Amino acid sequence: MRDRTYDDSQYQEIVHKIEESGNFGKMSLFGKIAVFEVNNPQKHMWVTEGVIEYEKIQPDHYSFTVSNLKEGRIFLSENYHDSWIMRVDGKTIHSEKTSNGLNSFLLPAGVNTRGEIIFEKSVYYFAGRIASLIVLVSLGIVVLVIKIRKTIII
Repeated sequence: MRDRTYDDSQYQEIVHKIEESGNFGKMSLFGKIAVFEVNNPQKHMWVTEGVIEYEKIQPDHYSFTVSNLKEGRIFLSENYHDSWIMRVDGKTIHSEKTSNGLNSFLLPAGVNTRGEIIFEKSVYYFAGRIASLIVLVSLGIVVLVIKIRKTIII
């Protein structure tokens, strides 16, 4: 188990590499534990040029208001999946994958609007929920039948 022993020189080397990267700033130390924070973190939803305000309603549902949109693209920092959709003015806009694997949605430039971004669950999600419910009810019935039989036998 030598690989699991504490090595202060290795620890200091790793902390030094993190500090040198420029991506993180050391917040504090708790004994020997160094805590870092991300420098210049991005919001969860952003536009390259324009103003966006958003609210996370649920982990799979956001509402937003965008104004002065110049480039016409809204970015969502969730891993890309084709089930992420945007609804604006009664239209559905599907997500496009960015070069770093996030979601982006194309809107016309200059638009000022409200909308929502939703992870639309597939039919398999709902089928899985129904199957789980059927199994749970069946298991309950089996346990109930076993208890009744034990009561009758005794």
